[in-house]
Amino acid sequence: MLKTTTLSINDNFSVKLAKLVSIASLILALCSCGNESGNGKTQTPSNTAINKLQPASLNTNKANIKPSTPTALTTYYLSLASQQFKTTCSNAEQLQASVQLFLTAPSKKTLKETRQHWLSSHNSYIASKLFRTLNIKHPELDHSQIDPVKHSLTIRIDQSPMLPGYLDAVKGYPQSGYVFSPLPIDAETLNNEHQFSDTLYVTLGFHAIEFLLWGEGNEQARTSSDYATLTNIKENPELPQARRSQLLSLTTQLLSDDLQTQCKEWTNTEGYYPSKLSEKPEEEQNEYIVTSIEQLLSDIQINRAQIKSATEHHSAFAQSDEQDLQAQIKILKLLLESKEWEELSKKQERAKKLTALAKALY
Repeated sequence: MLKTTTLSINDNFSVKLAKLVSIASLILALCSCGNESGNGKTQTPSNTAINKLQPASLNTNKANIKPSTPTALTTYYLSLASQQFKTTCSNAEQLQASVQLFLTAPSKKTLKETRQHWLSSHNSYIASKLFRTLNIKHPELDHSQIDPVKHSLTIRIDQSPMLPGYLDAVKGYPQSGYVFSPLPIDAETLNNEHQFSDTLYVTLGFHAIEFLLWGEGNEQARTSSDYATLTNIKENPELPQARRSQLLSLTTQLLSDDLQTQCKEWTNTEGYYPSKLSEKPEEEQNEYIVTSIEQLLSDIQINRAQIKSATEHHSAFAQSDEQDLQAQIKILKLLLESKEWEELSKKQERAKKLTALAKALY
């Protein structure tokens, strides 16, 4: 199972830690210089700079601490995040409604419409990566554990790549996967089977739904006859078509629930991520956002190389990788072309270099 490191600052510190303040100020200056490499290139995104910055916020005399307020850049960044997550959750609700309509009376038309809703929903979620790369980790939602089985939201929502035969029939194995197994189709079993012994074992999230809707393509492509209606599910629940429909319905519902949970933490100022970012000293707020941009730019470069070489696809069955990449670039441009980012770029060479790097990718 995958575990994420929780980023936090211990408020119950010893008086001795006050001595770290002056040292931390020196570290801040060194980190600022360290972000520039000798050859003028932007360094690979790292958590180190952020971790070094944290002691600067420690002070035993709380009366002397001026409450932090969101910087102009933070305010704009969080505004974009709120808007994007609202769109993501709205699209997820539309996907869920579309799946239910499709399963009421499966047809070529309703299958095509449901696939389109999946594309829109996944595309809007992928566009939110600029905010999900923020190195602030929720102690529950960004945490995975083995016993009992619990996955972080990221792993539940968008785990890829996947081994399709673990979920449903594939070429050469017409009765493989969860659909043809005796396993019950319920939330607990899906959670336990997801990532069971291998990261390629995917039974939850966007890509489980993607494979159930598209199949492998060509002769293995899904048709409306591969699904049972909601009425027939009750009459013959063990038929593969009925189990596939049950699985599609449940995974879509669970995905929508997971996205709603995530959206609540992003779409208001009291949400975990906005509040944790806003309470940090102003210089740290900018550092977190700059580092999130570095991480996204690195991911975009990797994904673009994978698309060109066809070595690995994030959405292998819907074949929507290029559209998803453009969605990430679009939201990145909104941030980098804002007056708030331009103001930071005037003061910080690192921000200026990131802007130049991003423009080369547009």
